[in-house]
Amino acid sequence: MYLFSKSVSLWVSLLLFSGAFLTFILSPVRSLGETQYTMMLGHTLLHRRTFALDRKELRIPDRMEMIGDNKVKGFPLEVVNGQIYKYAPPGGAVLALPFLVAAGWFGLKPVDADGSYSASREMLLSSILAALLMAAFAVVCFHFAHLVLPYSWSLALTAAATFGTQVWSTASRVVEADTWTVLLMLIALYCLMASEQETANFKPILLASILAWCYFVHPTTAIPIAGITVYVWLFRRQCFWYFAISGAVWFLLLLVYSWYNFGQTLPNYFQTSRLGFQTFWEALAGNLVSPSRGLFIYVPVLVSVAFLLLRYRQLIREQRLLVLGLLITIAHLLIISGFDHWWAGHSYGPRYWTSIVPWFVMLAMLGARGLKTARAQGKAVRTWSLQIGSIAVLALVSIFIHARGAISEETRLWNARPYDLDLRAGRLWDWRYPQFLAGLVPPPLPADAYSQIPLDQRVDLTSETAGRFLWYGWSNAEAEIRWTEDHKAALVFALDKSMDLTLVMRAAPFVVTGVKDSQRLVVKLNGQEMRSLTLNQGTVSDLVITLPRAFLKDENVVLLELPDAQSPAKLGLSGDRRLLGLAVQWIEFRSAS
Repeated sequence: MYLFSKSVSLWVSLLLFSGAFLTFILSPVRSLGETQYTMMLGHTLLHRRTFALDRKELRIPDRMEMIGDNKVKGFPLEVVNGQIYKYAPPGGAVLALPFLVAAGWFGLKPVDADGSYSASREMLLSSILAALLMAAFAVVCFHFAHLVLPYSWSLALTAAATFGTQVWSTASRVVEADTWTVLLMLIALYCLMASEQETANFKPILLASILAWCYFVHPTTAIPIAGITVYVWLFRRQCFWYFAISGAVWFLLLLVYSWYNFGQTLPNYFQTSRLGFQTFWEALAGNLVSPSRGLFIYVPVLVSVAFLLLRYRQLIREQRLLVLGLLITIAHLLIISGFDHWWAGHSYGPRYWTSIVPWFVMLAMLGARGLKTARAQGKAVRTWSLQIGSIAVLALVSIFIHARGAISEETRLWNARPYDLDLRAGRLWDWRYPQFLAGLVPPPLPADAYSQIPLDQRVDLTSETAGRFLWYGWSNAEAEIRWTEDHKAALVFALDKSMDLTLVMRAAPFVVTGVKDSQRLVVKLNGQEMRSLTLNQGTVSDLVITLPRAFLKDENVVLLELPDAQSPAKLGLSGDRRLLGLAVQWIEFRSAS
């Protein structure tokens, strides 16, 4: 272990925690999804002493559509014996109780003044707690790495692990199961590594308790728990029974909880029935190299980690932990490839790999130590600069990719634009438009995208017919309008003969007096600017743009550029995070008379 003074350690920890927390809390992209009601469940535990949620407090209808016998369609809830429960494991809500108590002192609760559930308040609480937990991850990661690496190397590894992995783009957004898992598992690995380095005694009861809560939060951690159990049996046998009995006691509590609330041995979420292995080979490849879900695409620095482990495997002293880490990584890959829904729905990048990030940290530590040992022995002198440079470049690319997921709203919208990912999973293999580049490059046009435009007829943009002429930058249709939702929105159409056209759009700009006073609009036809104007009134009007035949082709793109598009959320008007520019009712292409 590399030592430095306690004062330096304290200051480094404070700076890491503060920097990580500010980065995470200021990164704007987040949504509740499956994590919804976690804070509400904690609130219910504090005030009603029950795991069952109150239907009236949740503001959900009396009659709900079900998926199967228990799961509620459209909500992360299940109904068991007439009671409503959060479908995901309750471990995260229980662990959040101290935070919720402290937040309550400042008036922060997941309910409105009348006691009804508030999604916006849940989001705020979940965002704060997630940022705190992942800032703590950064601190623990640094001290973990410093068990075997020098100060500067530990800082570099911590930066890559904190900002170049799913810690930033996924676990720090809101409190997910993986948010707790990556922190708890990292602490567990710290305990193992410290005992291997003989800087701390092996603590079987503490280790078993940490692993038990990993399981309570996220059942997929059964894989690393099983691996660590075998490790303790093989190499810490004198402590095994303390470890096993402690784990058994915690597991017994889970059984009691499940039987009391659900009348069955384990909660539904803990069942293995979700594994199907029907698309195993595609899922296996996708989990590694899909342009929108592949591990090595989104965390390319792991390529350098794999190289270091292979190149310097003989110089790594912690062979037992190395083998354990590799086996657990492989086992996890096989299990997550058993999910038919292997892309994890509307998420960012390789979400199902998030819980394994602590193991990647440990493997990176061991590989880096092997490299350092090789240099000390004069075995890596010639290629030293090349290896360090390659690692740095891949780490920076990893950070860029996960910054996109945490900062760019377009990467979140990618899941539903231009087509819903769950309905067209083939998008996962489209290298022309990977998720991390959403917002930087336009989505590719699908085959046969250019439809013949009906001349001198209005096209209602809320109708299904309008979809044939909309490319990117458009929101879903609302009652009477369709918003542009980005700084650029495109129309596409085909024309069977050359003629002068006039495009008429009945639309209203996103203008709010005293808050946002104007909206600029630039209209381009096939890359050529046709008209530029500034809209100052938020009322509906007919926008008229001349499209000369000299610039028209058989297949055409009309681009609406809206540099002043802004989200109502950023202006404090509502929770709407779309970049609103123009609300369009209909368009009409008029032929020259």
